[in-house]
Amino acid sequence: MVLAVGNVACIVVTARLEQVLPRLRPDRRWAVARLGAVAGVALAIPAGIAFSAVLGHTAPMDLVSTALLVTSLVLLNVGTFASLAVQDYRSVAALRLSNGVITAMASVVGGLIHQATWVLVVAYAVGNLAGAGWSFAAVARLRRERGPDRSAEVVAGERLGWFALNVGSGAVLSNLSVAMPLIGASILFGDDVAGSFFLARRLLMGPTQLIAASVSEVSYAMVAREGAGRMSVFFHDWLRRSTVPAVMLLALGLVAAPLAPIVVGDGYADLTWVIILLTTPAVAQMIATSFANLLLALRLEHIRTMWNVARLSGLVLIFLWAQETDAGYVSVVATYAAWLLITYGILLVLTWQGVRRAGAAL
Repeated sequence: MVLAVGNVACIVVTARLEQVLPRLRPDRRWAVARLGAVAGVALAIPAGIAFSAVLGHTAPMDLVSTALLVTSLVLLNVGTFASLAVQDYRSVAALRLSNGVITAMASVVGGLIHQATWVLVVAYAVGNLAGAGWSFAAVARLRRERGPDRSAEVVAGERLGWFALNVGSGAVLSNLSVAMPLIGASILFGDDVAGSFFLARRLLMGPTQLIAASVSEVSYAMVAREGAGRMSVFFHDWLRRSTVPAVMLLALGLVAAPLAPIVVGDGYADLTWVIILLTTPAVAQMIATSFANLLLALRLEHIRTMWNVARLSGLVLIFLWAQETDAGYVSVVATYAAWLLITYGILLVLTWQGVRRAGAAL
């Protein structure tokens, strides 16, 4: 829950302005990067404290750790898109890898030393800061290439208010869509069941998000630099290449389903069935969200926002249905999995239609 609200807090304080960097002229990028980093860090501390207090985590270390988490997320996101803007894809790969590895190591070590929520939150923050360190060279390059325009002039000239409204609100909705099933599981079935759901989803979504986020960010940077002409080629090429990670992810789900309860113990309700049900949606997510940022390059960010609204609305309906009918846990997860398959299929179609229209307009 702390990680979920931390991500929402990060979006609130930066409005996802960093995501516009790859499509800006080189002389305008520094103004936006500086605005996002300075304003984001300045607002991260009060936002982290406020969100932590809303969750009921008011102990001093809880407040401090949540503020640190939001600050680290701001720096990680700005650094990632700064590297993408200068086409430093090697640094992006190193950033992602070090972020994941160091977060995992810090979580294990911290959990063995002291079992508390704030320790794991600090572990995530440490991993984020370690990842952000790989972007120093890219940020320095943005500063060297800065032009005469002030931040206010860039914001007005690039219509960044409209960008922030669509992308920022869409990102908030996306994070709420991620958090809501966990919240719903806790309300409907209790914290133990919610923990089982979180574990199953984390196991599958870890590799899914790593692959999809990397492909999405790099494809966005490439298209923003080279124009819409190569979008169709890239789209088809990745669909063909995605069969390998898709098969690997399916195999992971099938292998992990019977083994996970043995590894983690008996305290996770219906863990095997939940992993099986979520495996196919995880593959659909990996493929569909790999292209989601192409809508930003096409300046069709409002389409993704509307898709996020529809996805969240469906999750709300599933929650209300489960509450009214007293449906079983596995039945609710199956319905949730089916809704994910539908929504990611729609996202893939919408992205492809945008790519086709852009190609026809050339």
